[in-house]
Amino acid sequence: MNDFSGNPFGSWGERDTYRHTHDKFNQDVHVLILWPLHAAMEHLKAEASQEDAKLEPHIVGASAEEHDAIIEQQDLNWQYFPEQERFLQNMALVGLLSHLIHTLRSMARDSEPLATRQGKYKGQGELNQLWTEFTERFELDFSHLHTQISYLDRLRKVRNQIVHDGGDAAVLKPFEMRDITKDGTFDMYDTSFAKDFPEFTCGSDYNAQVVVTEEQIEQGIDYSLQIVKWISEQLYPLEVQWLKLRQSKVN
Repeated sequence: MNDFSGNPFGSWGERDTYRHTHDKFNQDVHVLILWPLHAAMEHLKAEASQEDAKLEPHIVGASAEEHDAIIEQQDLNWQYFPEQERFLQNMALVGLLSHLIHTLRSMARDSEPLATRQGKYKGQGELNQLWTEFTERFELDFSHLHTQISYLDRLRKVRNQIVHDGGDAAVLKPFEMRDITKDGTFDMYDTSFAKDFPEFTCGSDYNAQVVVTEEQIEQGIDYSLQIVKWISEQLYPLEVQWLKLRQSKVN
């Protein structure tokens, strides 16, 4: 790696393509992920509430049988909301991870003049490969970001469960791996995800589903922004020194 140490302009001054990358990522995760999620949730709540409101005037003076029918209809107005909410939040996580990986890869690609890429980098999953790449190419030390990186890697595994298994936390085993347990019950489902990621699971046994809360998404966004900002701040002085070196050769 070239020795481009020093930062004569401060971490966010002068020309800084990496700050632009960070700012765009910050804008995108709110405009393209959080805001649509909030808008869709509010729309679904408002729609169900409006249907409830239409029934409210009929409750007064209703017979016992009519009252029960109205309450049942109100329950039906909300029957799909939990599943719709789960789907929207799961898709928000998929969007966040996709956009984070795209942003980090763009930063690595844009830094080609600073340090040449050396083929594929080691690591389990896209994020770990990127941490290895930034470490080997630019000698970045991510040790102080262990909490953020560990959390995002869990989100990556949750995303894989959503994408590859349709959001099911319990997946039907191949026929040859099914068995009958000692208590006589059928062992047909792989429930390892539910056991390893209880905070991202609702339901139990074969009914277990992957669920990502809004708080978990916001935590993922916060950690993603911290990492993108930190990488940007480390790469900026290298860009400045490279520009100065290039200018000196021209002169």
